[in-house]
Formats: sequence, structure tokens, C-alpha cells
Amino acid sequence: MLRTLITDVTLTSDPTGDEVHVGIRWRAGAHEEQIATRTRMRTGQEAVELIRRRKLEGLRDSDIAAELRTLGLRTARGHEFGTRDVRNVRHSIGLARPPDTEPGELTVGQVAARLGAKPGTVYYWLRAGLLPHRKKATGAVCIPFSAEIEAALRARPAVSRHLTQTQKKAMGGAV
Repeated sequence: MLRTLITDVTLTSDPTGDEVHVGIRWRAGAHEEQIATRTRMRTGQEAVELIRRRKLEGLRDSDIAAELRTLGLRTARGHEFGTRDVRNVRHSIGLARPPDTEPGELTVGQVAARLGAKPGTVYYWLRAGLLPHRKKATGAVCIPFSAEIEAALRARPAVSRHLTQTQKKAMGGAV
């Protein structure tokens, strides 16, 4: 019914302010403006600080959410924290996910791309103990990668029992 009476509605606000201006243009040609107050809900400071600390320690959002639930802390709406809630708080406070690797380290995908190998090959080397690595609390595998390690990995196809001589020549000694 209102559609037949209203031509359009315009909402304007200052993102930092609490007022929302609602402009209504009626079909009869009249115009009016109403002011509404925005309700802002804020997550408690204790929860925000815990999220900040734990994320900087390298914990996953799901683990942080579990800790918040254990402590009985709730979202601004009074719900239990979930992984998505932790992620939203992180983004709102400008806390992006910390990088997985330290300087001089590569991920499995980066090592595979650098050597022209498949990620499965790199995982095989990790399981076989041929490649040093560390695993973060997030589950990310970080591989210290030096020129010596790269040279040793590039030499592996030459002694591999799984490749034929033709395949080894085609690779030019690379993995």
C-alpha cells in the first residue's frame, strides 16, 4: 500500500555519527525528512583484547572462538562466539591474518612452484624427512628454503628410481 503513496526514500548518514537522515518523497509532491538514531552494538573490550592477543600468537579463529565460549564471553548481540564472529571482530579492528611464513621460509605450494614439482611431491619429501619444516598452530607448513636445500632437491631426480632416463633428461635435472 505504501508503494502507491511513496515515490522514493533516501537514506544518508555520516559513518562515524549516530544519526541517519531519512528523506521521503511522496507521490503527491510533498517531501519530508525524518532523523533516526543508529544503534551501535560493540563487542566487549575483554573479548576484543583476547582476540587480538590470541591471533598475534598464531591461533586459528575457531580455537579463539572456543576459548571465548569457555570463558563465557558473548558477542555484542549476546550470542556465543563462532568462527565467523571472531573473523568479523578481527576485520573491524584491522587485524588481518598474520603471514604463515617467516623470512627465508616458503609454503608447500611455493616450493612446488619453484621446483616445477607437484605439491604431493613436496608433501612426500616432508613425510620422508627429506625436507626440514615446522607446522604452525594454524596448520600451515613452513619450509626453511636456502640455496643448498634447493640444490639438493633439484638433484633428487638424477638418483630417483621412479623416473626413466628419458624423463630425467626431459627435466634437465630439475624436479
